[in-house]
Parts: sequence; structure tokens; C-alpha cells
Amino acid sequence: MNDKASNILKNIAEKKIRPKSRWVFLAQDYLIWIFFGLTSLFGALAISVIIFVINDNDWDIYKYLSKSFWAYFLILIPYFWIIILGLFSFLAYFNYKHTRKGYLLNPYVMILGSIFASLIMGWALFAVGASEKIDKAFAQKIPYYKNTEMHKLAFWSNPDKGLMAGRIIEIKDRDNFSISDLNSREWQVNGKNIIWENGVQMKAGEKIKIIGKMNEKNNAFLAQEVRPWGCGHKFYNKAVKNNTCDKGMDSKTGKNEPSTCLVK
Repeated sequence: MNDKASNILKNIAEKKIRPKSRWVFLAQDYLIWIFFGLTSLFGALAISVIIFVINDNDWDIYKYLSKSFWAYFLILIPYFWIIILGLFSFLAYFNYKHTRKGYLLNPYVMILGSIFASLIMGWALFAVGASEKIDKAFAQKIPYYKNTEMHKLAFWSNPDKGLMAGRIIEIKDRDNFSISDLNSREWQVNGKNIIWENGVQMKAGEKIKIIGKMNEKNNAFLAQEVRPWGCGHKFYNKAVKNNTCDKGMDSKTGKNEPSTCLVK
């Protein structure tokens, strides 16, 4: 027996090292896989909220706010969720690396694979509306967390810049109605051939966003376009009949008919 082998046996004897059962290694491996799955799931949650934020924001209104597109973009980037995504992508890779065959896989392939899996799950979570609930829950529980709703409240409270939002009080017709804005101020809204975007129910109580021009003397607002307050899942633009929808004025015909609602 050579000196190297002798020293190894000596160390084993001195440290009283005993072989571990195969089940111990299997249990450790399964535990690491569970952590890998959890980190991928949290990554998916982050991606679902990122998709929601991108989908819910009105990316064309920066010009009304006297901002460049990139200045507007930098305000709306969901930094919190991007950091969360990066952290859990790394943890997913770290956990996989410590599985029995983790050393065989290229780390870049592993990270990209984890992000791809999270993307698929994140898209599914967004499709069922979970991302909006997560965004609002974090806004309520975490100080300084600015969610999509907070940005929208700030951006759409600028009637002097042509952006206003509120709830419909009364509708005379598609070009004449009144609203109570986000500061509870009442406005008469009128226009000529106002564009009503898909997803807006033309009825009292509906929360809307309006693009137009303010006439402060008459406490009136000349509207060009009306949008739904919520995103309505614009990636899923298919309209479906919803039996739970209230009756309201159809935004295309101007007649009182059962509303057609977007998938939510």
C-alpha cells in the first residue's frame, strides 16, 4: 500500500468517517430538486408581473406628459421584479448544479432553460389574472413598492395635459357624458365621433381613461378617445359574452344592449 492510500485510511480512522446510506443521497437530491422547482416558480411569478406591467401601461401617452419615450420607459420598468427574476434564476441554477448530474450541464444553458420554463409558467399565471393580484398585494404589504395602479393614478390625473380618468356619472350619448375624476371633481365630457376602445362598457359607474383637451372655463373636457381603466388582457383581445356583465350602452352602436366583455 502506498503512502497516499495509507494516509487516506488513517484520516478515515481518525475522523471516524462512516459511509452514508444511498437513501441519504437520494433525499438530498430530491430536496435540491424541490428547491429548484420553488425557485423556478418564484421566477415565474416575477415574469407574470413583468408581463402584466408591460401590458397594462399605456406606452403612447409619454408625449402628453412632456417626456421622452425613454424617460417614460425608465419610470415604468418593474425594477423590483427584474431583480427578483435575476435572483431566483441564479438560485435555480445553483440548486441544479448541486444535483448528482448538475456538473454535466453548461451553466448558461441551465440559466436560459430556467428562464424559459419560468416564462412559460409566468405567461400562464398572467393569462389567469394572478399577476394583477400579486402586483396589488405587494403594493399593500411592501412600503415604497410602486405598482402599476400608482403610476396610472399619477399619469392620468393631468387634465391640463390632456389626460384624465374617472368614473362615468351619466351618459347622454357616445359623444356627451359626465364623469367624476380621480379627485372627485365632476366634468362634462363631449366630443365629435369619440373613439371608444374595446373593453369599455358605456354605462354609469364604469372607470375609464380619456385623452383629449381641457376647457377649464366650462369645467368641460373635449374628448378624442376613451379607454378602459384596466388593461383587459390586451394579449387576449378576444371578446366573449359574459352573463355576469351589467347591461350598458354598446360602445359601437350607442344602444342599450348587453355588454360584451374582454377576457379577464
